[in-house]
Amino acid sequence: MNIRMLGPLEVISDAGEALGLGGRNQRAVFAMLLINRGTLVARDRIIEAVWGENLPADPANTLQHYVSRLRSILGPVAGTGASRLIERVDGGYRLTVPAAWVDADRFHLALGDATTARRRGSVGEAETLLTGGLDEWRGEPFEDLTYCEFLQEDIRRLAETRLDAYEELFDARLALGRHRESVEELAGLANRHYLRERFWQQLMLALYRSGRQAEALRAYQEARRRLGRELGIDPGPELNMLEERILLADPDLQLVETSTPLSNPPRPHNLPAFMTSFVGRRAAIDEVATLLDRRRLVTIMGTSGVGKTRLAIEVASRMVDQFPDGVRFVSLDAITEPGM
Repeated sequence: MNIRMLGPLEVISDAGEALGLGGRNQRAVFAMLLINRGTLVARDRIIEAVWGENLPADPANTLQHYVSRLRSILGPVAGTGASRLIERVDGGYRLTVPAAWVDADRFHLALGDATTARRRGSVGEAETLLTGGLDEWRGEPFEDLTYCEFLQEDIRRLAETRLDAYEELFDARLALGRHRESVEELAGLANRHYLRERFWQQLMLALYRSGRQAEALRAYQEARRRLGRELGIDPGPELNMLEERILLADPDLQLVETSTPLSNPPRPHNLPAFMTSFVGRRAAIDEVATLLDRRRLVTIMGTSGVGKTRLAIEVASRMVDQFPDGVRFVSLDAITEPGM
């Protein structure tokens, strides 16, 4: 199942069938639960956010009807009990869905994994992760519910995070020598989001490395004109410095292949590799990792065959960079006697 926040708010089955969520107030109820997924939302808070002063005759009953309708939509698609997805607790409701179901969560997970890859010096992996994360976007966040006041902060935050991701993506592509293919998209981003000087810097560098020095300088002049017209300010010191270096044809601006060791070399480990992916367990991985930040020993318990060892190895592989001496996997399968 896929729940789309990044675009029209809808629930889509694995087969791609869009399931209607009813009128705009019902969609607003779902959006309220969705942005607060995993936490309890008081009934009165939902009613105030969705209806404001234009209350229906029986707000509590109307809300209960909407929740019942949402359960009927979500339950069959999820293949699980609807009451487990939307719980009624202490005068409120809580929506609990795996991160893998929500495109916004997959987007943020990709950004986090890209940051980890970049710290390891794996620029190519970071570029792939960022590209995949940005591919989750389908239009603007909650674009059919932009009138909802309670969504405005989330809409703004998601939009800003998307632009941050694009900046990181083109840093990676420029580091990989993909300047020529980046020019057109960077020009579009710089013109649409002209108050973000980093896009102008990336565009200027991509043009310069592509042998288009004059166009790189014209891009600087355009950035200066727009900043002056909109904010009454001059470009910042980094943009000014880049213009000066381009004027001087600074050879250090060109991409240079280097064999210099990474400042953060990979940590040693003996973790086994798996041929299959590990999906649908991100919440469990995050929970164990959080516990390890607080305690020296964490024990994973469960019946045989549920994947305890695989979960432990996945957690270790994601945390290996946090330990200067690396991590070690010790299998106890060979021990059959408790006294050994």
